[in-house]
Amino acid sequence: MCAYCERPVALAKLRIEHVHPQNADPCSARPSGHYLWANLLGVCGDQLTCDGPNAKAGNHRCGIFLFPDELSADEEVVVVNVANGELLPSPNLAADRFERVMATLVGLGLNTPELRGMRHQILRHIDSARLDGVTDEEIGYDLVGRGFATVVDSQLRLL
Repeated sequence: MCAYCERPVALAKLRIEHVHPQNADPCSARPSGHYLWANLLGVCGDQLTCDGPNAKAGNHRCGIFLFPDELSADEEVVVVNVANGELLPSPNLAADRFERVMATLVGLGLNTPELRGMRHQILRHIDSARLDGVTDEEIGYDLVGRGFATVVDSQLRLL
């Protein structure tokens, strides 16, 4: 799964993103940690979003982008516009956090038409199934079967 867009990625197409640049971190005097496990992320290789020029790690640690390892599991940083699948910063965020979320969404292209369309399709499927009386658990199993979700630590996670 891509660390940025959370799309499934075949192992053969997985690319490595360095959290800190391979030479040195421009935001600090510390060395790069080039081969440390914590310095590596798997990304999908989409040149327009996740592995493009904006996705380079220097932006993350310089306080421009919000990086995945800065999030807690229970923190809501984005909300989804159900009408079109667009991700928006949560209105409950402090101003500085809001700005970093917006910079991340824009800078990494996480609201491309393709990604918005995928999200919108999932949300329409969920709404339709609920109107038909399908339980959330059954919806979850169906989303996994269709490749829209996976189960991580016994919890359903949309892709």
